[in-house]
Amino acid sequence: MTGIFRTWVLLAALLLLPVQAQAADFDWMKARDSVGQDGSGIQQYLTFKGGGFFPDVRVDGRSLDFDTGTGAELGYGIRPLPYVAAEATIGYYETDYLKDDPLLTHDYAADPFYSLSAVPMALTAKAIVPLSYVDIYVLGGGGMQYLMAKKKISASQELEDDDLTTALYYGGGVALKLGGAGSFAIEVKRIEQLKSTMMGSSFDISGTFLYGSVTMGF
Repeated sequence: MTGIFRTWVLLAALLLLPVQAQAADFDWMKARDSVGQDGSGIQQYLTFKGGGFFPDVRVDGRSLDFDTGTGAELGYGIRPLPYVAAEATIGYYETDYLKDDPLLTHDYAADPFYSLSAVPMALTAKAIVPLSYVDIYVLGGGGMQYLMAKKKISASQELEDDDLTTALYYGGGVALKLGGAGSFAIEVKRIEQLKSTMMGSSFDISGTFLYGSVTMGF
């Protein structure tokens, strides 16, 4: 819960930046409204995304009720046409499968606890429908995932392992234009085909990210 709170506080703070920039530099941003949006130039931008991760994890074929996690991404993108964009991103997300065990009576042999975290590095393509005040888009892509896992096998003992593997993404979102090349978006992204073997266990990981994102052009 603390991780979720930190993520949303950081996201809320970042949301104020493009709004303040719009108020201070409205005339300058108006002059840039057409850059990359009318086919006359290539728009470049940085984007920050943060929010929740809703996992669907199977370990050794058994579906486990992992907690809602948190995630964030930082990306660089280009938009050569109003209808097309491409992004390269790096990020971090985490989730846990834990239970309260105040009396230390949990049977770890039958039901070990797990903690998963990952550093995703992805390439994503976007197809965009540009409207007057918003952009509606769908996305798809894939990339590398550096996975880190912990497996608690007793009250005082845990194993650790890591792996480099691949995953696929698809999703979509709606971006509110803030003037110039800035925008705020709500994005839903699904991750699939993330498989690994660590600590003698097979992991089949999928899940849904619900992100708020801030984009700033340059």
